[in-house]
Amino acid sequence: MIPTADLIADLQQTAAEHGEPLSKATYTEFGSHSYQVVVTRFDSWNEGLIEAGIETHQGPVSTDDLLADLRQVAAEHGEPLSVATYTEFGSHSSTTIENRFGSWNEGLAEAGIEANPESVSTDELLADLQRVAGEHGEPLSSNTYDEFGSHGANTVRRRFGSWIDGVAEAGIETHSTDGAKEIATDELLADLQRVAAEHGKPVTIETYIEYGTYGVSTIYRRFDEWRDALIEAGVEMDRSSIKDIPTTDLLADLQRVAAEHGEPLSSSTYDEFGSYSITTIEDRFSSWNGGLAEAGIEVNETDYSPIDVLNDIRAVSEGEYGVGAEEYQSIGSLSKSPITNHFNRWWPAVVSAGLLPVRRRPLTPKQFDQYYRAVINSHPVDALAPLLFMFSGMSSRIASELSVDWLRHKRDKNIIKIPAELTANGDPWLMRLPETWWNPHTENRLETTLPEIIEWVLDVYEEIPYSSREALSDHCFRVAADMDTESRERVSRSGGYHYFADYPRVRPADLNYTHGANLVRQGVDAEIIERRLGAGGYRDKLFAQDVMLWVYVHDGYEHPEFSPPPVVLDPSSGEPRYS
Repeated sequence: MIPTADLIADLQQTAAEHGEPLSKATYTEFGSHSYQVVVTRFDSWNEGLIEAGIETHQGPVSTDDLLADLRQVAAEHGEPLSVATYTEFGSHSSTTIENRFGSWNEGLAEAGIEANPESVSTDELLADLQRVAGEHGEPLSSNTYDEFGSHGANTVRRRFGSWIDGVAEAGIETHSTDGAKEIATDELLADLQRVAAEHGKPVTIETYIEYGTYGVSTIYRRFDEWRDALIEAGVEMDRSSIKDIPTTDLLADLQRVAAEHGEPLSSSTYDEFGSYSITTIEDRFSSWNGGLAEAGIEVNETDYSPIDVLNDIRAVSEGEYGVGAEEYQSIGSLSKSPITNHFNRWWPAVVSAGLLPVRRRPLTPKQFDQYYRAVINSHPVDALAPLLFMFSGMSSRIASELSVDWLRHKRDKNIIKIPAELTANGDPWLMRLPETWWNPHTENRLETTLPEIIEWVLDVYEEIPYSSREALSDHCFRVAADMDTESRERVSRSGGYHYFADYPRVRPADLNYTHGANLVRQGVDAEIIERRLGAGGYRDKLFAQDVMLWVYVHDGYEHPEFSPPPVVLDPSSGEPRYS
């Protein structure tokens, strides 16, 4: 959990650097945390500012100022203008707009902006909250509304500042689940113990979502890690009790379920009809199929468990470095189907195995700090591309088309405009370049130097001096050659052959994924992470879950919006860690 003093200090630092009153959009762009962390901690954005001694948007805002701000955000980010976009980039709250003009869409109409037909008015949102509460009872939890509501709990939070404020505005009894500080720690622990008593240990997140009284986010805010909460409640699976189960009992139970439901016996069938957990079987026999073999039960190649897949990937890899997908097909024991069944793609499978992938490998915080210092000491022409990859998420495909016209679009606001013909959705994409960044290694905020580098390039060149994607990679490699790295593989792989390079291989995609991993470490919302990395704009797809997985495996931090795989292997020991 982020200490309140640190949160207040970060608000004060951001306000000092970017002026007061401090908007949510400014803090989202330049602060170290998500504005929703502030809203959750202090019940509303303005309460957080007041606690930090920062000027708030006090007094009535003139109608002309509201309309001008709507038009500015629409001009910069396109029409129709959504509440979410305005919340991120506007100077005022969407509630102020709705109160002044009667509804969000009426405010857009007054400003001459195309209305978003999917935008919901405050009255409609309140009516929907009341409908769900009427159908499913009070107090109304955010989980219940996410399942049965028409708009989602995040829409309520954006509109009213917090879930509790939205429910209260609707005249509905508030459930203390969404206000972690209103619930006694003893109550949270008692509820975990109740669920464990009724549904078994350990209590998984999925089990608690279904049977628990409070919100999972409440427990995360109180204990930081799910496992820490289980330990505190005394409901973590007792490893000694697992060891006390006779091996003969486990084998007999496998044989019983196989006899009743047929062979080959799938893990999902045993999960439903067996007396023990799949985890217990895997712990005792190293893998699911190992248990089946020991019990004399037919093994189904297509039913390899997640731990089987990860162990095999690790077995054919060299040290901490995973092999590529094609190389695995020639030396691995499994076909593609069990890998895709459990992990969808090769990259998350390798990372879940605790290995470093061949491509899109984030730098550690220390390595990124070293790379940054090498970049800012480079010639501006060599520095521009790496800095864009490091702090904008720009792909090498887009960067190879980089034009001075993009940089001049909103030069004074550090906004780049990527033309429609290069984007995934066929619309121009606006990207704000950060002036500062949070260094997770030194734990302080530093300048990106992007504004200064861009000014220099625009003053010296009529066209950007990059001719190809290969040239862009060369710029990244040149910086890496000067990088005083603490450790970074100096091996390249090509066609299954390995050779040592003269310097560490740091590619554009490595820097993109490092940028994403750093945002995950700060707890930034998944939607904002994807936007900052270009998802939906110049990047047709981005797997935000990838960078969340990386941080989960290597840092042990589980982002609130991350869906972890059933098991990952510890990078150092190779021991399994179950979600």
